[in-house]
Amino acid sequence: MNRAQHVVYAAARNHPRVIILKSRQQGISTFWLVSFFDDCMFGKTLSVGLMAQGTDEATTLLERVKILWDNLDDGVKQFAGVRVVKDNTKEYGFSNGCTMFIRVSFRSTTLQRLHISEFGKIANANPTRAKETKTGTLQALGKGNAGIIESTAEGRNDFKLMWDSAVLALHSGQMT
Repeated sequence: MNRAQHVVYAAARNHPRVIILKSRQQGISTFWLVSFFDDCMFGKTLSVGLMAQGTDEATTLLERVKILWDNLDDGVKQFAGVRVVKDNTKEYGFSNGCTMFIRVSFRSTTLQRLHISEFGKIANANPTRAKETKTGTLQALGKGNAGIIESTAEGRNDFKLMWDSAVLALHSGQMT
């Protein structure tokens, strides 16, 4: 891991919900993809949601998951006893009941892991979708499960308000 990934990992060890104000090309999205992929390889019946500012960008995240699988040593696949059972443009499913999938909203589902990439861009381009993310997608994430929201700065929007709230809570001692 690089330094930025170590910092993010350390924060996630303290709290399952993490909001990250990131700079470009630090490998933050890749870190979470690898972490959640690992959870799927060695876990059971996990539902992992991947969301980005658009369907094309979310599809790119899912394609990276497929690259992880394709480049995983066959011995590790055998050791884990996992094979791919579903492979399409919206989801990647494994024989242990774990699925990584993309949507623009995860309302009416239950997730154990969630990664939202570029929430600031979502909030700027479509405030209604940002509201749906807060009232639907984030509510689909079970208590105590990992939920990651990361974005580059994109002005004053729902991401900025969430970031400010998290920073205030951290500095006032309401979070660890």
